[in-house]
Amino acid sequence: MSSIKHLQMAEAVCTFSGIKVSSSLFGLFTKAVYLPTGSPVKAETMEFSAEVGQRLQHFLLNDPAQHSSAESNYRDLVTENGNYMLEICRSKDNAFAALQLFHYEALGYQSVTRVLFFEGQDAQAVLRLF
Repeated sequence: MSSIKHLQMAEAVCTFSGIKVSSSLFGLFTKAVYLPTGSPVKAETMEFSAEVGQRLQHFLLNDPAQHSSAESNYRDLVTENGNYMLEICRSKDNAFAALQLFHYEALGYQSVTRVLFFEGQDAQAVLRLF
C-alpha cells in the first residue's frame, strides 16, 4: 500500500468532491475517507508487462464500467518492474475507485489516461478486476 499523497494522481483524488483528506502528526500521516459511505480510501500501485499494459490501456479508454464483466482479472497479471504502472485508490467498501495508467518512457512514468473516477456499482464492477 502507498500513501495517497505519494501518487502522481494525488492532486486529482484529493480535490474530488466525494473525498475528504486529513493530515495528522505534522503532516506525516494522511487519511482519506469516501464521504458518502464514510469508508477509508487506500492507495496502491501495480505494474504490468507491455502486452498486458496495452490491453489495460485499451480497456480503460473504452468505458471500463460497462465492459468489466468481459475482462480477465488483472491482479493475476502483475509483474515487477513493468512497462506500465496503474495507480489505484479504492474505498474499503469498494464504493469508490480512482485509476490512472502510466507508461514508462524517457526515464519516468508518463500518464496514458486521465484520472478515471468510479462510484457505486461502477466502482464495484471495475475493482473486481484489480
